[in-house]
Amino acid sequence: MQLLSEDPQRLIAEQRPLGLAAALGGGIAMVTAAGLAEVWNSSGDPTAALTGAIVLSAAFAVALERARIDLDADRNLVRLDRVGVYGAARTVHPLAALSHAGVETTTGTEGRPDCHRLVLHFGGGEVVPASRRFLSGPATPAAVREVNRWLRRARWRMAA
Repeated sequence: MQLLSEDPQRLIAEQRPLGLAAALGGGIAMVTAAGLAEVWNSSGDPTAALTGAIVLSAAFAVALERARIDLDADRNLVRLDRVGVYGAARTVHPLAALSHAGVETTTGTEGRPDCHRLVLHFGGGEVVPASRRFLSGPATPAAVREVNRWLRRARWRMAA
């Protein structure tokens, strides 16, 4: 999740899947080409290669999701937009109901790093993930810090 814009009244952060989508797209093309080459060059069974292409295609569909968080103090609005292969969805909450942003973490196994996603905590215990995808690296925790910093400042300005 990266900050796209920030001013005293509005913060917009977005998770763009371009690098991951390109890598998965290349993997799908290679696995599919290998399966088709197996069929054309021999009477072998391309099931494994085609199954791999299907699995990579499902991962590709999830990777293509773009998630955007828009916090608007002037309109007292939190808007979460998700756009991907499976369609578009919008979730709207009052900004006053947002208590804080947090990090949801999956624990890595076998030497893999932990992965994170930004979640929004609202009153009543409602937790809304910003994206279906978890990402490794420091970008998500950094975005959570920025959202919480902006939220503290916005509340201070709204109270004044």
